[in-house]
Amino acid sequence: MPEQKGKRNCDRYDQEALISWSYFNTENFFNAKLLNYGESGLCFESEIKPQPGAGLYIRLEKLLPNLSGDKLHEGFRTVTLGEARWCKKIGVIGSHKYITGIKYYEPDY
Repeated sequence: MPEQKGKRNCDRYDQEALISWSYFNTENFFNAKLLNYGESGLCFESEIKPQPGAGLYIRLEKLLPNLSGDKLHEGFRTVTLGEARWCKKIGVIGSHKYITGIKYYEPDY
């Protein structure tokens, strides 16, 4: 079942997956967990805080079982480029974690 759109222009779908990300054109990758995605972007949790406005390269490492039983929807990408639009620190005892919203870069045709 899609999440509510809120401020978004498209539906978001809950899906957990292990991903890795790096700043565009760099070789240092960081582990993260995909939380949800849609046609225009995704949201992930990481111990490293990406800089808002930065271009990121994101790739799927392992798809985790979707407890809702839904199939994958429009907007799911295994490899993508996007911009870190926002980043929020979340309260996790004993460590720092961040949730980051990514807007996909769209190709120019």
